[in-house]
Amino acid sequence: MALKVLLLEDDPSKKNRLLALLNREKSLFEHIDTALCASDAIRLMKQRRYDLLIADIIVPSELGGDKSEKNCIAMFEQLDDGFDDIFTPTYALPISAADGLSKESYDFFAGRPWGIMPYTDTNDECLESIRRVARFVLNDKDKAPDLPSC
Repeated sequence: MALKVLLLEDDPSKKNRLLALLNREKSLFEHIDTALCASDAIRLMKQRRYDLLIADIIVPSELGGDKSEKNCIAMFEQLDDGFDDIFTPTYALPISAADGLSKESYDFFAGRPWGIMPYTDTNDECLESIRRVARFVLNDKDKAPDLPSC
């Protein structure tokens, strides 16, 4: 069974490029939701379980708000805390096209499985990396036994 994915990306051209990949790879990606800000992503994660969260690092907290790395970090901290009835995604893949991210961002995401994946509009390296991550997550999902929930 393919993955349920939440894509957090506020830039229309980047979002469309990533969605084109996700929609093209039906064997990897079964269901794709998109969020334009951190609060949208949290709202969606309260409604559905995702196998993979692909999150741009520099996003607004609220729709139309200021973009900042701190907003994404705050969202991940909220996920890490495990409160607020949020279904934490099985895996998360932070991405960024920005140059000069803060040391705080690199430090925060350094302990995550893939760190921060660089994203560019000029080549397909990031798209291929997303495919590899998706295959890993799918393989891990296929190995995991279905356990009854409480």
